[in-house]
Amino acid sequence: MLLTRINYFSRNNFSIYKYIPKNFGNTFYLDMEHFINWLKKQDNHVKGDMFENFAKYYFLDKGATNVYINRKNSTNPIPESIKKSLDINKDIGVDLVVEYNKPLIPTTYDFVQVKFRNKNILNWKEISTFFGCKSVYTSMRIRKWYIFTNCESMSRNCPIVDSFKYITLENLLNNVKCDRIINNYFIYNKKNDQYNIKENYDTSIFSMSSIHSAISSISDKFTSWNK
Repeated sequence: MLLTRINYFSRNNFSIYKYIPKNFGNTFYLDMEHFINWLKKQDNHVKGDMFENFAKYYFLDKGATNVYINRKNSTNPIPESIKKSLDINKDIGVDLVVEYNKPLIPTTYDFVQVKFRNKNILNWKEISTFFGCKSVYTSMRIRKWYIFTNCESMSRNCPIVDSFKYITLENLLNNVKCDRIINNYFIYNKKNDQYNIKENYDTSIFSMSSIHSAISSISDKFTSWNK
């Protein structure tokens, strides 16, 4: 019955992380809302770096082969060969280049502009350069253009085009996979109120030493529902 409940809520975009105790062992289990609220308190450098890294893992989770970050001192910069072939040596607002490799199919890419803001609406002026470049880049190798933001919505004068996608706060908070990404790839130090990327950590959701405690706790939450 427990698994039936979990599967039911997963299908209805229910985040199981809400029912995992925030602390057991030395681990702190998190959700997207916690991460966004923490970012709002940080300086612009931290906001940009951490949110871009989250966006990288978001697209990798969606099936990308690789995600390159167009930032100085990036640990995974865009290769010069790709910059040249896609003509992105000049600044057109591309923060991420998402690469897709499939057998017998030419490599394709998505362009992503990442915007973290401490406001609810992203206005047209902030994305106009990025959007304007879309009409110039006609290569069939570029699949889609994305605005990836924590803002709740776009201003009314932001155009709606099939190949131009907006990923907003609603998409992030209502996607159960985002909670999983936070727990998989980031680590949070509650004492110092600090997030870091889990580059040198086991990226499994549960360590073997704590998985039984997690299952037991979740089971307790749902037991009363079965009565």
